[in-house]
Amino acid sequence: MSHLIPGWDLSTEKKTQYSEKAQAAGVQRALSLALAQSNYELVLLGIFPSDLGLNKWIVPEHPVDKWFSWIQHKVQKPAVIAITHVSIIFPITPELKLLRLGEGEALTTVKAVFSLSMLYSVWPLLKALEVGASISKIAETNNKKEGWPIMEGYFSEPIIYSPGDFINIQLCCDSAEKAGLVLGGFVIERVGATVC
Repeated sequence: MSHLIPGWDLSTEKKTQYSEKAQAAGVQRALSLALAQSNYELVLLGIFPSDLGLNKWIVPEHPVDKWFSWIQHKVQKPAVIAITHVSIIFPITPELKLLRLGEGEALTTVKAVFSLSMLYSVWPLLKALEVGASISKIAETNNKKEGWPIMEGYFSEPIIYSPGDFINIQLCCDSAEKAGLVLGGFVIERVGATVC
């Protein structure tokens, strides 16, 4: 099963390797589903909130210390979705404790469960080094409304969804406040399926 690796533990080269591994797995799934006859007929697009049925990368108000569904979305188009990493957005509170990626409206299949706590562990150190203030200032300057990704974790194996799969992504948090969380990855589809 996939596990979470903090971004600060990975070199740029290693992050690229994880990305390439995820792309290859997504392309292989698309080919096995006959979405195309060769990888040259496929295009990889970065994932957007709308690909998962969201308007923004915002976790709305929610129950405390209980699992709740953040994303419930059926993959409608003939595409494969590969989720590869997660980023926490400013403000960093409330702490998002656990992330569960699964399938089915009633979460019939759990693909992975990740503890997000380790991603918060670097924040006190940054504050102690007085780097936190400058990072907060950068966040305010770059995007005053939604924040700026700072703490990210990479999945050791991508979480892949196929056409017709019902994506059910759940969270468990220590507060009911809204929070920011970005899922990174790819949408793999046949060339020309999406017009930008």
